[in-house]
Amino acid sequence: MDRYRIVSPGGVVKELSFSAGVSLRQAYTRVADELKCAVKDVSIVVRDPGSMLPRQLHLSDAPLSTALAPGGVLLVESNSEAADECKPSEAPVRASPPIGMSNFGNTCYMNSALQCLYHTEALKSQLFSTDASGLVVDAFFAVMRRLWSNTEAFAPRELKEALEERTGHFRGYAQQDAQEYIAILLDSLHEDLRRERFSPMLVDGDDLWQKARATDASIVSDTFQGQLRSKVRCSTCGAEEETFQLFWSLPLSLPVRPPGSELMLAELLDEFCAEEDLGESWICPHCTQAVQASKQMELWRLPAVLQVHLKRFEWQVPVLGGAAKLRGHFEDLKETRSTVRQCEPDSMKVRDKSELSAFEEAAALPWEVQEKMYSLLLQILSKICEAPQTLKFRSVSKSSVRLRGDLLDSDAGVSLLEWAGFQDVGERLELVSPVAEVEETRKKLQVHAEALHMRYLRRVRDERIQEERRRRLPTGESQPIRRWGGRLPSFGGQRSTACKKLRPQVLVGEAFCLDRWLAADAPGPRGGRHELFGVVEHLGDTPFSGHYVANCRLESGLWWRFNDSVVSRLPDAQALTGDSYVFFLESTGTSEHVSEKKK
Repeated sequence: MDRYRIVSPGGVVKELSFSAGVSLRQAYTRVADELKCAVKDVSIVVRDPGSMLPRQLHLSDAPLSTALAPGGVLLVESNSEAADECKPSEAPVRASPPIGMSNFGNTCYMNSALQCLYHTEALKSQLFSTDASGLVVDAFFAVMRRLWSNTEAFAPRELKEALEERTGHFRGYAQQDAQEYIAILLDSLHEDLRRERFSPMLVDGDDLWQKARATDASIVSDTFQGQLRSKVRCSTCGAEEETFQLFWSLPLSLPVRPPGSELMLAELLDEFCAEEDLGESWICPHCTQAVQASKQMELWRLPAVLQVHLKRFEWQVPVLGGAAKLRGHFEDLKETRSTVRQCEPDSMKVRDKSELSAFEEAAALPWEVQEKMYSLLLQILSKICEAPQTLKFRSVSKSSVRLRGDLLDSDAGVSLLEWAGFQDVGERLELVSPVAEVEETRKKLQVHAEALHMRYLRRVRDERIQEERRRRLPTGESQPIRRWGGRLPSFGGQRSTACKKLRPQVLVGEAFCLDRWLAADAPGPRGGRHELFGVVEHLGDTPFSGHYVANCRLESGLWWRFNDSVVSRLPDAQALTGDSYVFFLESTGTSEHVSEKKK
């Protein structure tokens, strides 16, 4: 007897036995009898390995075994309503254990990301019921179908090639970042699946959400899109200013903790939504002057699937002016922090008003000018600290071309020299402060310069990203719709920047409720729950190397580990580790978002 698996139009999997040498005509009759319908009401198709398109088996007297080897999968499609089990409204469920995907050249980042997206039921169920088509979505859907029907691992080459052709990213076989891959893949799927535009009914204070749903909505945004509200409050008159921002993923910072320590996801969200003191950097529209103010981020609308990625790498920035410069490997969703907060981190305490004045004077200059000022002053202070007994390092000539060009020719440069402790002695500048004080000044200046450098790089990066988004924005508006808070540059660029991986284990807890971080006046119901079902892990010590795996919870409630082509059961307690990088949490309760996406 030859055994085959039969997958009905409704996704039900059955195993049927056929006599050796059974013909296709006889197989059709047997399948129709099993589904309790006529032969004319069904078609049998198969998917050959490496092929994106199905192949139909036509009624004939040819042996079934010549069309498909025993043990294969026969996909049954409905030709009429008589079969009653027509095209499924939900994604079919595998009756056999899940399968992996082959690594065909540092593609573990792609395999782990695809496994998590395949097990995102809110996305998969809609994909299986849509007839939309496009370069990337066709290749992606082919991967989904093969993960459902294949019995052995395969290499998703067609999807890699399609994404390369569409975006220009991920060419070749270098190591890449899994979270960046998810962001770019979802953006590309969104483009292929974008629905027809319509005129929205705008609501005061909520026009961004309504406009996005009217002009830039798809199955992808239905699944992953949420909304944040940023509220700035004047401490003098109590006036408030609100801004709204869409997101598809939340980047959460990790505190420095010993390896093996545990944190709750709730603690990271507390920090993300914590009230932030802006100092006197905000101009109140009612007071019409700079005032003491605070800022707070809140969740405004919850997505059907919450995607969170952890900032697991702490970057050690070299001294400015050295050979290694900090590249743009930073992302910050809360990008509109105040100048005081960005330029003067907690580790840099302002000693007096003259110190603040010196930095404010320098801040008015272009960054290229500031960088030269800080680099030269840091070099002078470093030499004094390295050789405290060498008196010549404590005295510099005012006739030095570089000193005049980089510092003395500007009032800001003179203020910085005075702040550092240099005194004007005829034709020279001398520093008479004790070595300990010089070292403290050097450290403070270095922290300040590095913070400014990072701020400058973020601004340049964001300008580039906004210009690209503006070019591709379907609404044609001047302000692009931001979803990811910016993207990382091409993965694995500047490798001279030192970094340390933060390895605390972040736990979620069962039936995770987000009401605690939802604004009190947010629209929609409360009390919903989000449950963890997918995790991308990065195994390794640096972002430039290592390996990615995916841990996914199937509908059976069991966790599985997808290590490229190797798939194995995973104890629940091992689903989250100190290497967990990207989290996927699905809504298990009723929310406005879930109901709206069906309209």
